[in-house]
Amino acid sequence: MTSTDNRRPLDLPEPQALQFGRNHLKTVVCELKFPTLLELETNQPVGIRKALKKEYPLYDVVRSFGFQALGGIMDEQVPKLSSVDKRWSVTIRPAAISLETSSYKSFEELRERVDVVARKALPFLDTDFFTRVGLRYVNLFPVRPEQARKIFNPVLIAPLESGVFGDVDSCFQEIRGVLKTGNYSLRHGYQASEEGPVRYLFDCDFYVEPLEAGSLTITLDYFHLEADSLFQWALTEYGRETLGGSRPKKTGR
Repeated sequence: MTSTDNRRPLDLPEPQALQFGRNHLKTVVCELKFPTLLELETNQPVGIRKALKKEYPLYDVVRSFGFQALGGIMDEQVPKLSSVDKRWSVTIRPAAISLETSSYKSFEELRERVDVVARKALPFLDTDFFTRVGLRYVNLFPVRPEQARKIFNPVLIAPLESGVFGDVDSCFQEIRGVLKTGNYSLRHGYQASEEGPVRYLFDCDFYVEPLEAGSLTITLDYFHLEADSLFQWALTEYGRETLGGSRPKKTGR
């Protein structure tokens, strides 16, 4: 799906082929939304659970909170499937399946797992398209404001650069816009804590709605490229070095 309006899309330089030795990702989530299945509102997802049992044999029901469209807090019990090592989990709702990890190693692993979940779950979802596909990366950097000037792009931290606000306790910004295919949002800034603003949040979400199921993999590849471009743009050269950014080693034949 390509943006049909006249708004300028996110325009970033091509990312360098870098591998980062220090990973500050807190969570990576891929969410696949689909037309609501009423049976999942009252019944357990037995079919989907059986289909994914090989990859995610551990089963639990967890409590989930969220905001409703018309206000108020949504409190629900959500089925959760996990891998044996508990690095990966799949949550199932009446209108969405989410794959999540707090131990991200590579996009290739994520893409393969999303593909398996989608292929095995689709026969039970009674649909050949997703109403929304989203890929979200949540980074938390242990960086104080005085360190930010060296690590982050001055465009990101401009409100702090001037010094007019003094030593701030928190500073957040949310940016929403369009991609060449889909949309994006970026939430970034300092998270306050009892010890002071010691963590910098860099939370980016790339999504499209709707999307044919057959276009899932190529769309995730595109989102990953945009995420990599945005992440590298957000760092200075010093920042990339601090996070251990290096070019992949070539392997001989």
